[in-house]
Amino acid sequence: MFDSLKSKAMRLKREIAALYYAYQNPKLPLLPRLVILFTLGYCLSPIDLIPDFIPVLGYLDDLIILPALITLSLKLMTTIMWISAWKGYVQTTVYIHEKYLNDICALNLNKDTIEKIVNTKNIGKLKPCTFDIILMKDLEDLIRIAEYKLSIL
Repeated sequence: MFDSLKSKAMRLKREIAALYYAYQNPKLPLLPRLVILFTLGYCLSPIDLIPDFIPVLGYLDDLIILPALITLSLKLMTTIMWISAWKGYVQTTVYIHEKYLNDICALNLNKDTIEKIVNTKNIGKLKPCTFDIILMKDLEDLIRIAEYKLSIL
């Protein structure tokens, strides 16, 4: 359970950082830009809608409102993928809408990639599929998925 919470907290931290960089994109439309600005402001603000000293309810706004704002920000953007890269390591998260799931699974992807996509838990109507890019076949699958997502814009 602790590992699950830790991984969710790390993903939340990555998504906040990604929103910060997405906000800096001059091509980002006004509505997503405003929602991201509000989300980042809420995240960094010491003022909560419900003060933390109120038992249980005080932390509910951090557990519900912030992830909801991040999800809304992500939904308002046309996201192809998020990429995290370190020396010798690349990881990417691709958000796949459930209505495109069958089309993506029909692409010429490796069996492991399709299994990973199918087994990823939905968040609303999106599947946030995280892939470690280790081998060339992983990169080729990622390129196929990105090309498909670009074709449906």
